[in-house]
Amino acid sequence: MIAALIISLLVQSTPVAVVRTSERAGPVEIPDEIAPAVIPYFLCLNERSNAAIQGTMKRDKVSGLDGSGLREANKLALTDCKAVRDTSVANASKALNTREIGDAAARTKMIEDTLTGFEASMTANADKLDEFNKAHAASGK
Repeated sequence: MIAALIISLLVQSTPVAVVRTSERAGPVEIPDEIAPAVIPYFLCLNERSNAAIQGTMKRDKVSGLDGSGLREANKLALTDCKAVRDTSVANASKALNTREIGDAAARTKMIEDTLTGFEASMTANADKLDEFNKAHAASGK
């Protein structure tokens, strides 16, 4: 069974890397053609958001954040990673143009769908944290 799965993955004609960033937002599909160009943006968002969370927790001497704290950390990450996003768009566009994949609108949509997927998952994670905290408070634990 596992051998069949491995073989099917190896012979897939259009492999897609998948990064699961949030249950609510679902997986963000990263087409192989643009993966090297967009992964730096994904990593930047995660690194900057985590740094902001850790800084806030250390400053406020708390062991966790609520959804609004996570949203603020994400907002800082989006601002801090703007240049990386711009570079990712440019590099992904070059990669797609050299491979002549789809028309210009389809290439732009592929890139934007991937990048906005990363961003949407950040929002979904903050919403999920609020839901968790609400359920936890309601349970009296």
